[in-house]
This record gives sequence, structure tokens and C-alpha cells, in this order.
Amino acid sequence: MAGVLAAASFGLDSAVVDFGWRADSGEPWRLLTSQFVHLGHVHLAANLFAAALIVWSCNQFQLSTRLPAATLATLAGVGLGLQFGPWAITWYVGMSGLLHGLFAWLCLHLAVRASFARPVRKFAGVLYLGGWFKVLITLTTPLGATGWLGIPQVTPVHLYGYLAGTLWALLRRTK
Repeated sequence: MAGVLAAASFGLDSAVVDFGWRADSGEPWRLLTSQFVHLGHVHLAANLFAAALIVWSCNQFQLSTRLPAATLATLAGVGLGLQFGPWAITWYVGMSGLLHGLFAWLCLHLAVRASFARPVRKFAGVLYLGGWFKVLITLTTPLGATGWLGIPQVTPVHLYGYLAGTLWALLRRTK
């Protein structure tokens, strides 16, 4: 579903203006719609590929039924970060905050669950820690600097997503 919405946003010159999140918009619904707006083919393809890997991984570990709640929790965390975080972010589009959050949730969920084999738990824990390293290193990138996708980066959103995914995994670890 997200992929269809994201693909539909491609090619709309006004997509960022009409659906992206802007600090001055006063329209909180944009915190959700901005996740499905992308700045070109490469941006869209990279996000859809990452989303497909996360969905596939959830299927492999029988976590598909938990993915919608983790998605909503992560979206809420990204939205709160955009609204109230310490960085002066004036606009945002893309799924990177959501994807970082789902990655954190999945890795931490696998790492802390005794029901998964020990090698799986160890590997997931290492991936989770590596994700933190990546998130913290990219925070040194100035807001709006062009990254490997050739678009302006909003790296604090990765932190907001990672924090939200971490919190959700810890809150739901006993269920």
C-alpha cells in the first residue's frame, strides 16, 4: 500500500508543497502524508527497497502481524520529533525516519526475545548497535546537505525514527 502511494506521488511537481511536512503549515496530517512523497526515482526506489527488506524480514520471523503497530508507533515518534525536536527542520518528505525506526524495532525485538535462537539474537543485537552508530554519525551531516541519493538530507529524522522503534520494541518486549 505504501509503495503504491509513494509511486503515485512521483512526478507531481507540487507533491512537496501539497503533501510534504512543513513547519509552518499548521496541518498535522502532513506528518503522515510526507512519508509517502519522494524527490525522484532514486529516492523512491531506495525507500521501497528498504521497506521490502523489512517486510520480508518480518515475514521470515513471523512478525508480520506486529508490523502495523510498529509502523504507527514509529510514525508517531517521527512526527513528534519533527514537531518538537531541537533541530530547525522546516520541511520533510520521504520514509527514512520510518524505515530507521522499523529497522531498530525489528533488530531489538529479535535481540531481546528468548524464543529466537541465540545466533539470531546476537546478530540482531550487532545490527541494532551498528544502526545506532550509523544514525549518530550521520547527525554530523549539516541539514539539507546533499547525500548519496542526490537529495537534501534531514538526518535528525533518522534519530527520531530509531528512538521510536527502540522505545516500541522495549515497551512490547514482554508481549
